[in-house]
Amino acid sequence: MACISSIFAMIFMNFFDTIYANYLLSVGIPKEYVGYFFFLGCAIYAIFSPIVGYLCKFIAKPYLTQFSFFVSFISLIMFGPSEILGFP
Repeated sequence: MACISSIFAMIFMNFFDTIYANYLLSVGIPKEYVGYFFFLGCAIYAIFSPIVGYLCKFIAKPYLTQFSFFVSFISLIMFGPSEILGFP
């Protein structure tokens, strides 16, 4: 289960690399700062991985996995652009 969770986490983190840089440049972010946005996602993953590992001692792993899939689902819905949600 942990291997599958890690695979999905990496897919969710890395699928937008090909389009995200172009989007950031079109919004007006200088190209020198684009790498910081990619670093931010990896840093959050690196910080929270040990915390989730610690939580696995107290909470059943299937519940944490389901919660992580739910959070990933919500984040992917809000990724935009979306006419339904009104995101530019």
